[in-house]
Order: sequence, then C-alpha cells, then structure tokens
Amino acid sequence: VLSAILVSLNIYEQNKAVEFAEKELTETVFADKMASLVEEMDIVSGILLKIQEAYDDAKKSVEDQKKDIIDFISNARFGEGKKGYISVYTTKGVVIASPGVPEYNGQDRLEVTDANGYKYIKDLIQKATANSEGGGAVVRFVSKSKDGSMIKKVARGQKLKLFHEDVLLISFVDLGSMYKKINEISKAMEDD
Repeated sequence: VLSAILVSLNIYEQNKAVEFAEKELTETVFADKMASLVEEMDIVSGILLKIQEAYDDAKKSVEDQKKDIIDFISNARFGEGKKGYISVYTTKGVVIASPGVPEYNGQDRLEVTDANGYKYIKDLIQKATANSEGGGAVVRFVSKSKDGSMIKKVARGQKLKLFHEDVLLISFVDLGSMYKKINEISKAMEDD
C-alpha cells in the first residue's frame, strides 16, 4: 500500500512540475512575442512618422501622405511566416486600413466582439488612448476560425499622430503556433 501511495505521489508531483513548466514556458514565450511585436511596431511607426515628415517638408497634401502611408502599411509584414500586419484605426474604431482583411476598410469595428463576447477593439482603443506616453496597450482575445475552432490571439495598439490626427496602429497576432509548440514540449515532458 505504501509503495502505491509513493508511486501516486510521485506521479502527482511530476504532473505538477510539468504543469508549472508549461505555465512558465507560456509566459516566457508570450513575453518574447510581445517584445518582438513592440519592436516591430516601433520600427514601423518610426518609418511612418519619417514618411509624414518628408511629405510635410515637401508640402505634399495630407491625401498624398495618407495614400503612400497606407501603401507602405499594406506591404509591411512581420512575424512567423510573415503573416503579421499592422492596421490603422481611428480613435473611434473606424478602420482606415486593414491589409490583412481589406473588407474591414471603412467599417466601424468599435463594438466588435470576440468568440467570448469581449469587445477587444473597444478595450484596446481605450487603453491605448489613455496611455499619454504613447507606449501602447495589449489585449488578448479568442476568435473562431473558418472550421469553428478557437484561435487565441493578441493585439497591440499604439496611438500615433498620422495624417495630422490621432490614430491607432494595431497589430493582431495569432498565438496558435505558439500554443501548439508549447503543447508539443509539454507532451514530451509528460512522456519522460
């Protein structure tokens, strides 16, 4: 009986260790993803401000600036598989440019909800515009894929003065591959 209890206790402790390691790994990988996202957004926002400055110096119209900046954003990709992109929203939630989902352009997306009813765009805009330093804000949300499965995502929004008005640069990142890798590592730990 004592042997069975010790084996059960050992299995319990191993499961707890795997669970703890999985949580720590998730937090570490997520922090790395967020650091990369911040860096990428900082690079893009710096380029956008330089484009705007050059157009202002050349006395080009705001419409010319807007067209060329949106063209630049539409071609900017980053992250795993170059699937990441940056959208531009007004501070009221209207999409100025969404390279990943162009049919959103011109739409008011402020009240859009994720698969759990969370108004992630509204929350992101409120958090990012409240940040007077312009450092941005992050939200996590869940969307449904075409096949009905749930996809964990993260979005980072950063307020920026573009086109001579306050706008939000928003980057959406699918965390599916991150969780898939973590699950594979966890499974390997459990098998050991």
